[in-house]
Amino acid sequence: LRSEYGLDSTVTYNGMDASDFSSLPPRAAKVPTILFVGGLEPRKGFEYLIRAMERVADVVPNVKLVAVAKTGFRGTDQWQTYKSLAERLKILDRIEYTESVDESTLLQFYSDCDVLVLPSKTEGWGLSLMEAVVCGKPVVASRVGGIPELVRDGLDGILVDTGDVRWLAEAIVSLLKNPALRRSMGARGRERAMQFSWDRTAQIVLDSYGQVLKSS
Repeated sequence: LRSEYGLDSTVTYNGMDASDFSSLPPRAAKVPTILFVGGLEPRKGFEYLIRAMERVADVVPNVKLVAVAKTGFRGTDQWQTYKSLAERLKILDRIEYTESVDESTLLQFYSDCDVLVLPSKTEGWGLSLMEAVVCGKPVVASRVGGIPELVRDGLDGILVDTGDVRWLAEAIVSLLKNPALRRSMGARGRERAMQFSWDRTAQIVLDSYGQVLKSS
């Protein structure tokens, strides 16, 4: 807006009710666990995560990927496509896939995971990233769209270039191998997530309306 039209804008974000994630169940996972939450539409880059899993499994032999991924979008979005890729890479047994879960199960998945990964090609914001950081979990995500406005690289998580499978795998491994880093990133992320409450979002919108009314 500024470069093309000479206009400034007020930015506000999707809010988060942190109380929905305030009482996570005890961790039940017995192995290092990666979580993916999102649609299977091509823009989510799920194939990059599957390819990265091949490299991660070489270094962390008992690692597991839990994918909560809805189908039904246009393009290559059916689980069978990704299942075939995982079979070719000989990592299908490392992946637990489900299309949709109830709220209590999703909370359990967040509790069980060591890191949430969102390797999107494009992304407006990334709701699953916000849910993860509210739960005190570090994230690995692509450096696209609005993601860098939520995830501070090296502080709350690790940002990588879209499609760079090697870098994606290295980022995941670095977190799986370093519990202290996971804890520190998770704690900073949860603190930052408190800035994105619905009350704050609503106030920014109300203030903007008020300014417009005063000037009209």
